Amino acid sequence: MTGFSLALEEITLVLFTTLAPAGAVAYILLALASFGADQDASRRIQRFLLAPLMVVLVGLVASATHLGNPENALYVLSRVGQSPLSTEVATAVVFLGIAGVQWMYQYAERYRRGFSRGLLVAASLAALGMVVAIAFAYASRTVLSWNTAYVPLLTGLNAAMAGPLLALAVLVWAQRKATAGGFGRALLVGCIAALGLGVVVYLMQGECLADLENTYITAMQLVPHYSWCVVAYGVLGATAWGLDAAAIFRRCPLPQWAAICACLLALLAVFVMRCSFYAMHLTVGMGW
Repeated sequence: MTGFSLALEEITLVLFTTLAPAGAVAYILLALASFGADQDASRRIQRFLLAPLMVVLVGLVASATHLGNPENALYVLSRVGQSPLSTEVATAVVFLGIAGVQWMYQYAERYRRGFSRGLLVAASLAALGMVVAIAFAYASRTVLSWNTAYVPLLTGLNAAMAGPLLALAVLVWAQRKATAGGFGRALLVGCIAALGLGVVVYLMQGECLADLENTYITAMQLVPHYSWCVVAYGVLGATAWGLDAAAIFRRCPLPQWAAICACLLALLAVFVMRCSFYAMHLTVGMGW
């Protein structure tokens, strides 16, 4: 079995860990945008929060197929606090639950802005908790290539790179002028910083793969094309950033097609590296 075949077997988890953190960060950023807007604009942005919620939900549904039998979901939730993977799923469910209630409240007849903001803060904290849970879900002493400081750090950097571009795409759909203002530029600065740091950390991780070995194989042998994956990550991420930056830093309206393409390219960049992550599954002992 090769590293590539291992990644294919875990493709549903690849989707979950690609989509869910990015959707969570986008949700938090859009919540911040709504706090800085007037009441009408704030409610409009909050109604478009359904988009990052759906991104997270798609990832969660994809990961559920990994259970084989839907009845196993109850077993997964019963292990919260004992199994990192169970905690990961539980935090996603909590986030979607709170965020779903907050989104539906926008259509309440007796809408109270203070209560809505309280729900928004609670959902944002739940989103942050979900990202942290996903970042540390794979820390296992029996998997040499996953039990490193690089893994949780890169999960956060991936989310910080793709999340802002997803948030910008949603703001364009909401027809918010903030995409051409200071908020849009701030999102792009955070995105390119996360991308640059992410490339550096991925290269650092690659340097130690040859030293991670069991009695049968090294981690680098499982992902012989790792360096090209990092190149693809950097090129795709930079292209995605450039599509948005070309308009926003010139203070021009961001076209919808550019925002959508940028978002998709950023998610594809993360997807490539998440595939390499599952491909480098190297356990202690004779197997991998």
